[in-house]
Amino acid sequence: MTKETMPKPETGVYRIARSTSWQWRIKIPKDLRHEYPSEWAHSTSLKTSDLRVANTTAATLRAEWLAHFERQRQGQTLTTIEAFHREIIDLCRQPRCDLL
Repeated sequence: MTKETMPKPETGVYRIARSTSWQWRIKIPKDLRHEYPSEWAHSTSLKTSDLRVANTTAATLRAEWLAHFERQRQGQTLTTIEAFHREIIDLCRQPRCDLL
């Protein structure tokens, strides 16, 4: 494979020194940084040494995470809904007390 036909890593794709596997990570958008403990939302091994395969997997992950960030901006995160649902169930299980 020549340098002309060698693909370039997609956004977030990188390789750690002395490793054959490609890695991927995505930064948290500035407007959502307060929601996360670090600047990276997700980091993972793509479990392949083939850059073309890594780029395809990374493109899918990036699309999923960008959609996730958009849902967070709209306040419709699944974790928020699940937490709210659990809170309602807990409230319904508590004995009622009448305050007069």
